[in-house]
Amino acid sequence: MSLEHKGLLCVAHVASHIIQALFYVFVLRQTMEQMFQEMLNEDSGEFQNFCRMSPNDFDFLLSKVEPLIKKQKTRLRIPIPAKVRLAITLRFLATGDSYRSLHYLFKVSSAAISIIVQDVCNAINTVLKDQIKVRN
Repeated sequence: MSLEHKGLLCVAHVASHIIQALFYVFVLRQTMEQMFQEMLNEDSGEFQNFCRMSPNDFDFLLSKVEPLIKKQKTRLRIPIPAKVRLAITLRFLATGDSYRSLHYLFKVSSAAISIIVQDVCNAINTVLKDQIKVRN
């Protein structure tokens, strides 16, 4: 077997692992999004307890912050949807859960969660700054 042929096999092997990893992340995110959507559609009060806000308020807030927190899809990554970004942040603010705990709940890395919480809080502050009152 020539060296060039071995190199092509190695590249093909690495590419197949990358595709498998991307598919795994896609499946995890789809499952998480489905769970979240089911909770959003239920009338049991589960969503209210989870995010500490009604589904209508969540949708209103999402419509305001989505343009600021939505990420582009690329060939190398599947972005975390704005809806999930907002839910992660609201859950963090409502419960004070650690990033590690949120990592297990949402299947998103702790490092990504730390960035998401900052970005979404900044977006909320930007769109609602006229409604937020700060003590002197």
